[in-house]
Amino acid sequence: MKTNHILICDNCQQENPLFKSTCTNCSHYLRAAEVNIDLWKTTWNLFENPTSTIINIIFAEHKNFVVFLLILFSVKINLINIILNSAFLSNTLISFNISNLLFGTIVILLVTLLLIKIITIVFNTPQKRTRYKDNLALSVYSFVPIILTIIVILPIEYGIFGLNWFDYNPSPIILKETTAYVFLAIEAIMILWSLYLLGRSYFIQTNSTIISIGSVFVFISLLFILLNLIFRFYISLST
Repeated sequence: MKTNHILICDNCQQENPLFKSTCTNCSHYLRAAEVNIDLWKTTWNLFENPTSTIINIIFAEHKNFVVFLLILFSVKINLINIILNSAFLSNTLISFNISNLLFGTIVILLVTLLLIKIITIVFNTPQKRTRYKDNLALSVYSFVPIILTIIVILPIEYGIFGLNWFDYNPSPIILKETTAYVFLAIEAIMILWSLYLLGRSYFIQTNSTIISIGSVFVFISLLFILLNLIFRFYISLST
């Protein structure tokens, strides 16, 4: 029986971490086995029923598509950096350093997940234990709304604005103000939904508001640090 962030054994009433499939006390089966993650179904359900979807990701034995989604997320972050660079530096510095961004994103994820793992260990209660691979999968799948903008929104943005969407010389807001603001609003909504999913994921695992908010804060902080370093690197190249 599932209750919030724990599984209660029907046989002995022992409380178990959410990721367990058998009871730590009597080895009784707690739930049906989930082998793989269905990417398309999971993507849809992250919008329709995020709580159940997050739990299914935790239950899945194989965290498939994680590397694929991480690469796409890195591409999106690199594109955001290009846009910010062009918007604030008023320079056309279209470069796609995917290897650097991928490395930086992975470092951010690993540091964030390690910190969360340390925090949950400090709580020192079996019910709040989490697995590293669950934290990684939940973090990456939380970025699916942001990743979708590459597949669905970006081709439309490019079709309407061309390279001006990235170049900002002139700004797409000057070219087509209403349309540009609509797309920026969609992008902002997807980012906010990803952050909600990230926080919700850790809350479901630990039932701790502090950990869930803290994990989101740490990730955003590290991401902004990375973007700032790359931003300054571009400045040094342009001077």
